[in-house]
Amino acid sequence: MRNATHVDSHREVVFVDSDIEISSLLATSIQDQADVVMLAGDENGLQQMRGYLIGRH
Repeated sequence: MRNATHVDSHREVVFVDSDIEISSLLATSIQDQADVVMLAGDENGLQQMRGYLIGRH
């Protein structure tokens, strides 16, 4: 059970491959519900995700 004064700072993260044709439309449509991270198609996606997640801590 959580303390009633506790504020949950949980926020979803969505990684979007910028090579997807509708990537900007997808990112725009979900940006209010989640943090959107655009991944560069010419770079290692897992390394980009790792770098973002390390930066959040």
